[in-house]
Amino acid sequence: MTNILVLGVTGMLGSMVFDYLSKNENLNIYGTVRNEDYSTEKILFFDANNLDILQQSKFKKLNIDYIINCIGITKPFSKDNDPDGVFRAININAKFPWQLARLTKDQNIKTIQICTDCVYSGKKGAYNEKDPHDPLDVYGKSKSLGEVFDGSSLLIRCSIIGPEKKEENNYLLEWFLNQPNKGEIGGYAHHYWNGITTLQFAQLCESIIEENAYNTLLDLSYLHHYTPTKKLDKFELMNVFNEVFEKNLKINRVFIEDEKIDRSLSTLYNRLNKFSKHDNIRDALNELKKYISRSDVYNI
Repeated sequence: MTNILVLGVTGMLGSMVFDYLSKNENLNIYGTVRNEDYSTEKILFFDANNLDILQQSKFKKLNIDYIINCIGITKPFSKDNDPDGVFRAININAKFPWQLARLTKDQNIKTIQICTDCVYSGKKGAYNEKDPHDPLDVYGKSKSLGEVFDGSSLLIRCSIIGPEKKEENNYLLEWFLNQPNKGEIGGYAHHYWNGITTLQFAQLCESIIEENAYNTLLDLSYLHHYTPTKKLDKFELMNVFNEVFEKNLKINRVFIEDEKIDRSLSTLYNRLNKFSKHDNIRDALNELKKYISRSDVYNI
């Protein structure tokens, strides 16, 4: 039995990774939360500001084989003009992944870390693993500094969309789903994207673990871009949302030439893409819709 610890199971990504992997009978899944009130036998209290907690006996006796780090301060909570947000982003996005990597390397624990497309400005598009970072905001800069490049962690770069837990409403898909049926929104045709769903990321982690691909991937590169879906703009993405989730919204195309952003990713390796079941976001979203309709974690 493989023992896996998912850090941050209340967030958009961590909740999906924990929920999905917990359904695999060959894996023994544990998670962490910052609020002790939510702790259970399988979900333990952990604050990323105090790494020493992972040295406590309650964690050591789990004999963890893999840690999947889903903890992060996201863009809405790390704005450039918010001193507290900047402080949190530096500690959690920049420092914590390095601290975690040192600890897990010493304990021979395999670590999977998600990385963001926001380390790129979006001026170029089709960024590969060798392209230099040029972030323009605190979030992108903090995430760039947190990329552990010494080979002690496997970094997977992608852009994610997905549902949030019942009490949350901070990100793109949940914002869309909370629009009133037959309402009206804008879709940015000057923003380009080729991301994945949180379910796809969870499935990727499962494949890497079950197929013992971690070391092979790490030997090739510490960083892999996961790019199974084709590029589209946010106007097109909104229309796919509209079709899949049957919202019947009127979506107005918005195009501003001077504000064009293309953070689409490409890859030099293509190893991760072989694990994907889908090559387009419509099919991935249809699978996501079916999955969350059977889950009591989400309110969709």
